[in-house]
Amino acid sequence: MTAIYYTYSSEYSDRIPLDKLLEKLPSIFHERAKRYQKKEDAYNFVLGRLLLQKVINARQLGMNIASMYYNEEGKPFLDGLFFSISHSQNLIACAVSLTTPIGLDVEYPRLIEKRHFRSYFSDTEWSQIVADDTLHTFYAYWTQKEAILKAGGVGLDYLLNITIQDRGEAILKKKGGVEEYYYTNYLELGDNKAYVCLCTEEDVNEIGIGKVDIEV
Repeated sequence: MTAIYYTYSSEYSDRIPLDKLLEKLPSIFHERAKRYQKKEDAYNFVLGRLLLQKVINARQLGMNIASMYYNEEGKPFLDGLFFSISHSQNLIACAVSLTTPIGLDVEYPRLIEKRHFRSYFSDTEWSQIVADDTLHTFYAYWTQKEAILKAGGVGLDYLLNITIQDRGEAILKKKGGVEEYYYTNYLELGDNKAYVCLCTEEDVNEIGIGKVDIEV
């Protein structure tokens, strides 16, 4: 079972106060949610965790997000389930798998200065990015790299340790020269305006996608 579930924060933020949503989450998440300075970011954080718990309950997986823990890079984990949460603007998505490490990145494109991101890409990647007058190549690479980092449980310091090959295959080089191999897939969610990339350690043939209503 490998699937992506999504929802939109705008369906909740206009009618349900953040404190009311927090009541639905274990207390370990309350302080973390209140660190966000922007209201939208706080809602996305809270709804992302509620979305994950809704999926766990619907699948009768018998676990609770209260047991979530983090590695030294800040990646969250649950024993018995691979998952990855991502959000952009009001889109919140959660990828889950019982069999393979997984990473998900969603990004609504916005105007940026490409030159500010030069240090995150190899010479080959950068030549393709600047040759594209649009931002398509930039976001295609960016979401792919972010998804790989999440699947590997590492941070942005490893962006240049990624080698992206043909057919969506990629290599992530970790400390000590250890190489991990991944597969990436570009997908569509909801209004199809966001770039969505899913990364898995196993080559997954079928990926379920569904919109979820979080009952609050």
